[in-house]
Amino acid sequence: MEEKELNQSQSVENGIADGPKVLAFLFYLISICTLAYAFVLGYQDPSYSTEIVGGDAYNYIIFTNRALIFATCGVASAIIGLGGQLAGIMSILNSQK
Repeated sequence: MEEKELNQSQSVENGIADGPKVLAFLFYLISICTLAYAFVLGYQDPSYSTEIVGGDAYNYIIFTNRALIFATCGVASAIIGLGGQLAGIMSILNSQK
């Protein structure tokens, strides 16, 4: 019985249960990577080596849409990571009752 109480007190000291903490960290890492890639992709100069179609304006539109897709994935990953943190906090609060 004492070992279970010790494990719960360690989880409470950390603030978040271990499973949701790892999940939240993973999704925050994915979020940072995709947002950084979206920033690089959105401000990339579509030169002749990265030309997709013939006109420059169309290339800017295509690269901007790709950056928007990655930025949306980054924001969604951050929201999922926040949900993981909240789930961990809620599980700790429920276990204390």
